[in-house]
Amino acid sequence: MPDAGVGTGHYLAALLDALPDAAGLGLDTSPHALRRAAQVRPRTTAAGWDIRRPLPVRSRSVDLVLNVFAPRNSPEFHRVLRLGGALLVITPAPRHLGELQRHLDLLSVNPAKEERLRRTLSVRFRRAHTEAVEYVMPLSTQDIEALSFMGPTAHHIDADVLRRRTALLNNPFETTAFFVVSVYRPR
Repeated sequence: MPDAGVGTGHYLAALLDALPDAAGLGLDTSPHALRRAAQVRPRTTAAGWDIRRPLPVRSRSVDLVLNVFAPRNSPEFHRVLRLGGALLVITPAPRHLGELQRHLDLLSVNPAKEERLRRTLSVRFRRAHTEAVEYVMPLSTQDIEALSFMGPTAHHIDADVLRRRTALLNNPFETTAFFVVSVYRPR
């Protein structure tokens, strides 16, 4: 089961726990994240890979592709999935981390993101299920910094500025996680 954009492997580990016969392949460009991802479960392999390139996976060889808060490669996801397989995509919703967006001047999520995702994937996939998930998370200063530096904001704000702003927040600071979980099936 490839996790395209695996990060530290948190979500891949959860899926492997739920699917004890599955093996995981974490793909990401970050060497730091991959070191952690490779250790999440004994059944996990991690490889440095730009998921915009052809995936290092045989055609029609996997039942599930996971894609969490990462770029998508629709043609490759379609190529590697078996007939009857599934693409599990998790994307942030516009209110995701809204409290942090306001206090730290983080980048916001484009309100048209879900529609753009559906339109992009619809050539090769049909959406089988979609569910919005929302909950409040208390985050430490360290968690906030890690979360901020992991996303696109890291490329748009000076690290020292972000650390100074984060230091002004309550510890822990409560913010809302709000994302959309979608299951797509190959056409």
